[in-house]
Amino acid sequence: MVRGTDTLVESHVGTRKLFSVGDAVYTWNDVVERARVTGLWAALEQDARAGNAALAKASPDEEDVEAAARAFRYERGLLSGDELDAWLDARGLTRETWEDYLRRSLAREELHAAEPGSDGDVTAEAWVEGICSGTLEALARELASLVAVAPSAAAEQLDEEFAAFCRAAATEAAIAREVESNRLQWLRVRYAAAAFADPDVAAEVALCVRTDGEPLAEVAAQAGAETEERLDWLDTVDPELASRFFTAEPDEVVGPVPVGEQLVVAHVRAKTAPDEGNPDVRDRAAAALAERAVSREVNERVAWLEPL
Repeated sequence: MVRGTDTLVESHVGTRKLFSVGDAVYTWNDVVERARVTGLWAALEQDARAGNAALAKASPDEEDVEAAARAFRYERGLLSGDELDAWLDARGLTRETWEDYLRRSLAREELHAAEPGSDGDVTAEAWVEGICSGTLEALARELASLVAVAPSAAAEQLDEEFAAFCRAAATEAAIAREVESNRLQWLRVRYAAAAFADPDVAAEVALCVRTDGEPLAEVAAQAGAETEERLDWLDTVDPELASRFFTAEPDEVVGPVPVGEQLVVAHVRAKTAPDEGNPDVRDRAAAALAERAVSREVNERVAWLEPL
């Protein structure tokens, strides 16, 4: 809709065209307005003030700043200096404002600071916080989804229309089909698990639990490891562990299984097939149905005019 007001003070980026739905064009100012309505902008301002207050008490080590900068660039694929400069310029940022953000974030984390600090104007810092944290980019995608689902709705009605659209996608018949098609992936596994760095220790723990019937928690504790009781969907578990859970029977000991840099020993308590009458299963099916329905609307109606 290309607002005429400059919501982003002293920033040319605010009025740049971000995406369109039909004839309506949306800008970063529309995203900021959405952030204000939802309370996210106030949270960004609080983060900026807390960061400034933390910086007044502690200055992060430059090596930590450089490490944070490398991590930031790696996560976003900004491997060359030119790529970084182009990314910053497209969002109205400079290397200086970006580095200030990194320092604020590090100081805030170091001091666990949540105090808002002074009441001064932090509009510019809030914009930097929102962009560099990814909050405003995520909100832009959310706004695009809301508008795609209800392109003719007024701004104050978008959330209500979106919720109604999602409810309509999750009919009883659709939920039943979704549960049936995910019968294997949506198995729920209740199990105890302990992780170890030493392969010999992990193997010894597994042997004691499997052969001697000793409780995993006790054996793991003797080896200096904690045991966690978990209830997970099969498709949310590490693939290597999930493949072992799939064939395991209740009360079976699984492992050691390599997960990341550790070895996991697990004691399977129970496995439950998805039941469409179960509220958790119904919620998962409804969410999957709504997500696909929204994605279809976004793909058909949203044209991104500037890459995020």
